[in-house]
Amino acid sequence: MSRLLHAAAQARQPTYGWLIACDDARVTAHLGVAELSHSYEYARKALNELIDWHIAVATDPAVNGGQTALEPTPWREMVVATLVREGINKHRARELADHFAAQRPWVGLTEKDWEYVKDSKGTSLDTFDHGAAWAADQLMKRNT
Repeated sequence: MSRLLHAAAQARQPTYGWLIACDDARVTAHLGVAELSHSYEYARKALNELIDWHIAVATDPAVNGGQTALEPTPWREMVVATLVREGINKHRARELADHFAAQRPWVGLTEKDWEYVKDSKGTSLDTFDHGAAWAADQLMKRNT
């Protein structure tokens, strides 16, 4: 029974796990401390400094082995904003936007394809409509 009373007492007390986690991260990165008495503006600035520090470390070639990070683009930010507006968690929205941005590049028709079209004179591909439909089908197969 005492465990139940202890749990109930803890539930009534405010917990500041987020503050402890933020303070720990800021101290580890040598960015200062996070305190409950800080204003909202200060807390927001402190979190942004922490995020900026992690980005700087992640994009430093001496740390990341020369890997390049995806640069944020206006398109990415628009996608993130739209997904968040639709109720998707902001972090998940960023992951999804990066996933779609990292998709393989568009693959067009090859020289071999153009030779095939050139050699198809007098066939159904000789008309514009059929040729366009064939090209659209080829591009769809390669890019989806």
